[in-house]
Amino acid sequence: VHRIMAAAGTVPVEWVCFPEHAELAQRSDHINYWLRGYPAIMVNDTSFLRNPHYHALSDTADTLNYPYLAGTVDALLHLLRALVAK
Repeated sequence: VHRIMAAAGTVPVEWVCFPEHAELAQRSDHINYWLRGYPAIMVNDTSFLRNPHYHALSDTADTLNYPYLAGTVDALLHLLRALVAK
């Protein structure tokens, strides 16, 4: 997955494998699927690490990094196209 997304060349992509009980996994909406045995891919753009306004009152449109957002969407499209082609 990470290699396919990285091939888009639009944003840095890293692969992290961590246990379900890890705090980051618990924050994901995917945890409910994983706990019930459904496969799910968690893609995270690390916004809570990069943007000090994340989920704060100051989290407004003018604090977003639109070029990074566009690159993330492009990488996800690259992944989805590859998955559909399989």
